Amino acid sequence: MTPSYSLGAFDPPSLSITSVTANVSNQMVGWNPTPRTVSGRVGHLDTGEGLNGIVMTFSDGVGVETSGDGQYSRTLYHGWSGSVIPSTISGGVLAPISLNFTLTEDRTGQDFVWRPNRTISGMVRHEDTLVGVAGVTVAYAPGGSVTTDGEGVYNFVVGHGWS
Repeated sequence: MTPSYSLGAFDPPSLSITSVTANVSNQMVGWNPTPRTVSGRVGHLDTGEGLNGIVMTFSDGVGVETSGDGQYSRTLYHGWSGSVIPSTISGGVLAPISLNFTLTEDRTGQDFVWRPNRTISGMVRHEDTLVGVAGVTVAYAPGGSVTTDGEGVYNFVVGHGWS
């Protein structure tokens, strides 16, 4: 007896049954699904450089870390269904937030991009003398504010895409 199914392998690959004169039961064959790979890269939006050490956590709780060039890879099995979520990095956000899969084939090119925060800066100055004005509150939405320094300079950090 030799089972066949294109999406995996059997252990043992076949069973030898001979001289059957009665019912033969409990002839077990294990099926091992075809391994499938999820792989991709985590890169910096501005420079394109890969980010090292980002933990990519799969929905089964297993995490893999990106290499020096931002690559990650994990072998799962045909039919696996779940998601991968990158760890957070201070100073920006990773997009997309997660990727979902039902693996019927290898899934390469499952990339994430780190979008660094942006700084908005400027100066408040006296209109006639052009001297910076200290202590001015500069408000920005949603709900943030900064105060100009001794030279009238302000700056604040916002997320990528802020408006």
